[in-house]
Amino acid sequence: MNTITPFQPYTSNINCGPGQPPPRPAVPDCYTKEQALDALLKAEGDANEARSDFRVIQGNLKGDEALKDATEQFLRVLYQEGTNYTSLAQKDYEMIGNFLKPGETRKDAVDQFLKLMKAEGNRDDAVSDYILINRYVSPKETREQATDQFMRLLYKVGTGYTNQAQNNFILIH
Repeated sequence: MNTITPFQPYTSNINCGPGQPPPRPAVPDCYTKEQALDALLKAEGDANEARSDFRVIQGNLKGDEALKDATEQFLRVLYQEGTNYTSLAQKDYEMIGNFLKPGETRKDAVDQFLKLMKAEGNRDDAVSDYILINRYVSPKETREQATDQFMRLLYKVGTGYTNQAQNNFILIH
């Protein structure tokens, strides 16, 4: 018997409406929603938090963004925050989505946020850095370039001196 893992590629076109047989891995949309919820439940270990996560993810889908991709990015944020901090992960996920630039993928934006989290060692400074970078990134540079520049400034002054790094970043922008 084949086991179905989360986010398995689609292989058929069965409808998934009422009265239809249970979806196979290939069923678009409804199966992906089920898989996403399963992945969230596995991560959270709590059905209410998993459902809350699912609503946040669905409410923040951008354009043609796939639910699978969005869920994967949410899980990256959740795991970095820690599963005991679901509401903070949800807020950060929404913030990242609200600041997406045209042509920027959520994965690219999450990469930069997680880079800041790792460097700072705490969420508050990382969020503050992310918002600052978003405000000052020029149309001529990517968020990644601006984040890398900020990180260089941060490492020069030391990670305990976030305000100094932020002030230096503002000064050169």
